[in-house]
Amino acid sequence: MKTPVPTRITTCLMSSVAGPLMLFGFLPLTGCAFLNRDNTPVTNFVEQRLIPSSEGGNEALIPLLWPVGVVTVTVDALVVHPASVVEDALEDTREALWTDFEWDTEYATECVKLPWRAGLTPLVFTGDFLGRAMFDIPRRAATSRAREKADQIITEATQHLENDEPEAALEVLNTLEYEEQGRLSDEQTRQYYLLILRAGVAGERYEAIEAISWRGWRALESEECQAEVTAILETLLKHQEALVRLIAFEFTHQVFSQEDAWPYWEQQLTDPNALIRYDALEHLGWWDWSADERQKFLPSLDRLANEDPVPLVRSKAAAIIRKLQENP
Repeated sequence: MKTPVPTRITTCLMSSVAGPLMLFGFLPLTGCAFLNRDNTPVTNFVEQRLIPSSEGGNEALIPLLWPVGVVTVTVDALVVHPASVVEDALEDTREALWTDFEWDTEYATECVKLPWRAGLTPLVFTGDFLGRAMFDIPRRAATSRAREKADQIITEATQHLENDEPEAALEVLNTLEYEEQGRLSDEQTRQYYLLILRAGVAGERYEAIEAISWRGWRALESEECQAEVTAILETLLKHQEALVRLIAFEFTHQVFSQEDAWPYWEQQLTDPNALIRYDALEHLGWWDWSADERQKFLPSLDRLANEDPVPLVRSKAAAIIRKLQENP
């Protein structure tokens, strides 16, 4: 079977560039990453779009296209392919050094290991990155598998919610492991945690909302989610059960900025439940507030310090007032 002209031309170009690079030891003699056509998107584009596919005189283009081949293969080998393996190298480094912690049984030992893990991280990443950039190492499939699994879970959970089956939706959503959640795209992450929020409210499984991780908070604070998240939280904040309101208030502290969260702070400081009021004071003490921002909640602090029926709340409010006065 006769080899098509573009393939013959490109093979000639790649061989012309590969020879000198290998000779000078720039790339390994065998298993070079850029000799796998899947790793040469720029060269493939030139072959498919810029080289005529007809037979005959087009082979005379080979000498003219040699400089183009030098550029495209070099760009693939030194820029495009190395950039494409950064994520794989990061994943390899994370799995090698930053997984399998035993905090429950070996807390002190794990603390001692942290500086070593941190020190080894750049070394492991650099070695892994260079290996993947130079050798034709198979790409990681875990991310692709996790995203395919997430698509199926999101579709199935959505169907359960449409059928008014929040318990079934949560059961499906819980099949996605924590490690897999970290491999999802931004859009998948938003959809996944929004479904947890919807199912938790619909099924009154508020512990599912409380268990949402920092990754979920970051996803739900995006502009795409703000309207729905705000509406759900507004509903929860009117709940009769104090524990449900507390979960909702905690969520507002994580999802909203200080400025956007202020109405919720004010509402929490006036909640009829003393535990919720105290929790608001705890959070107020953690934040660094500007002079203008302090003016918003100082009246509430004064009221709590002087009028709250619970001594613990009064003393906490008074302590925060003193702290603000000492650090103007």
